[in-house]
Amino acid sequence: PGVGCTIPPNLTQKGGKGLAFDMEEYLMDAVRLYSQLTGGVKLKHAATPFPPEGSLVHADDCVRGEMAGVACRALMKNLWLARLARPDIQKAICNLTHDLQQWSRNDDRKLYRLMCFLNSTPHHRLIGRVNDPPELLKLLLFVDADFAGDDKHAKSTSGGYLVLAGPNTWFPLVWLSKTQTSVSRSTTESEVVSLAHSLFTEALPVMDLWDLLLGRSIKLYILEDNQATIKVVLSGYSQKLRHVLRTHKVNLGSIKDVLEKDNAEVMYCNTDFQAADVFTKSLPPHKWDAAVALLGIDTTGKHTVPAGVCQTCRSADPTLMSAN
Repeated sequence: PGVGCTIPPNLTQKGGKGLAFDMEEYLMDAVRLYSQLTGGVKLKHAATPFPPEGSLVHADDCVRGEMAGVACRALMKNLWLARLARPDIQKAICNLTHDLQQWSRNDDRKLYRLMCFLNSTPHHRLIGRVNDPPELLKLLLFVDADFAGDDKHAKSTSGGYLVLAGPNTWFPLVWLSKTQTSVSRSTTESEVVSLAHSLFTEALPVMDLWDLLLGRSIKLYILEDNQATIKVVLSGYSQKLRHVLRTHKVNLGSIKDVLEKDNAEVMYCNTDFQAADVFTKSLPPHKWDAAVALLGIDTTGKHTVPAGVCQTCRSADPTLMSAN
């Protein structure tokens, strides 16, 4: 998209240092917990954490699921994994947490599919590398929204992915998947809400930290795949959005104020390079591999971890550092 770095990141580059976010043993503990809670159910191979389209019967949304009383235990363990090392399962977990108080048979199937996916992908690693001098580093904020994509309600979903980047740098910092608190009436409105949430709750606080660490003002590039949204936030107003409530009007005005400064810029990003897409919708298998590659997750299993390194975040190959 013209920000001076490779998207998706090149995970095969040699030399330099980085980190592999390795929680494989924790993941297998989560799988064993699920097996205990279900009485040893057999897990199958799954290519994505989402059930195939058309596999869920709407009538089963009204039938209480068998795991209604214990689902919280499995989800909380998986949520910790998603927050620290596996952003690819964040959306699937958020979908399930909405139904904890009204757990259905379909939720049983969704959780089963998620655990099948985890059991099939324990070797997946989120990779972060920093191989550029400080003056070449920048922040990339990918933002996306799924407009009223849930069949149970009319609210949209916000997604965000914040990365420290450079010509030879890609280090994930923050990711989020969140149901919006109000109903948007258009794709543009939902995209503005998503952008505002990621910008003000995640990106701007991180910018203050990196300004201090680098001793200079770091540049933030906001990557948005909706051109109408870009025009609206640059102008701070849209005639078609004149119906929005005061909160959304404040979002528009405050985003415009940020973009008028020299250290923040919004740019168009083709949907094929939108790393936040995986946080907003249940992607089908034919789109999954490309979406995971955009996050910087290595799926080859070729990064071997030497013995004796800590289990929370271990080195991915001889060129990668280990850290607690």
